[in-house]
Amino acid sequence: MRSIHLIAMFALLATAVRADTFSYVSVTADVLEGYHFNPPTRLGCGGDAQGTTSVSISFACDYMATYYSGYAEAETGVGPYGIGASMVLRANGNNDPYEPPRAAFAHASFSWSQDVIVRGAQGSGYAIATISGSRFQSLLGNLTLFNADYYTNPLITPITFGVPYTLSMSGSTLLCDGFDSEWCGQPDIFVSDLSFYADGYLVPGAYLETVPEISSWLLLATCAIPAVGSRLRRAMRGPAV
Repeated sequence: MRSIHLIAMFALLATAVRADTFSYVSVTADVLEGYHFNPPTRLGCGGDAQGTTSVSISFACDYMATYYSGYAEAETGVGPYGIGASMVLRANGNNDPYEPPRAAFAHASFSWSQDVIVRGAQGSGYAIATISGSRFQSLLGNLTLFNADYYTNPLITPITFGVPYTLSMSGSTLLCDGFDSEWCGQPDIFVSDLSFYADGYLVPGAYLETVPEISSWLLLATCAIPAVGSRLRRAMRGPAV
């Protein structure tokens, strides 16, 4: 019984160590028949794939004497500060006007978040983040930095040094289909510049630090120590008489 309790405690610790950073990516590439009807039918030339920080999928097939191919890729953690996402999309297939409409397609989506602390100063200040990439062309999503949603570029938002914040991103690409183009491009979005200010002056020594995952371990371990110690004392005393 004691071993079961210990296993449960370590399982909680293992779960907590992953709580500070989250990343999920998903891609799809296949051939649709009845593309302009709802819902279209997937022919099963390709498929779906999921991953954590990166994933890709590709296919090539002949269907009804037509060659189709597609490729989709998604990745998070890109850019000089590791705050960003990138997609790669390709789709190719001819549409025969005398046959039911068919087209190869590719699609990608992502979700990412990370807990951080701004070090190098004390008190209040503000952060300036410059966002780059081809997000306006074919990437739909949202970005939250230091509790502020991205609406302007650069993003200027108040911060408190030494206080944890959660940075987050999520989004998906527009559908890449073989009707329009074989190469749909590489949409991406990332933080290309990040600076911190206090009292109206640049703080050159300020930096972004990921919240140490060990903090979760220590928190749970601290809570578990009294219980473990109590069990050890009872075991040393032996059964009650």
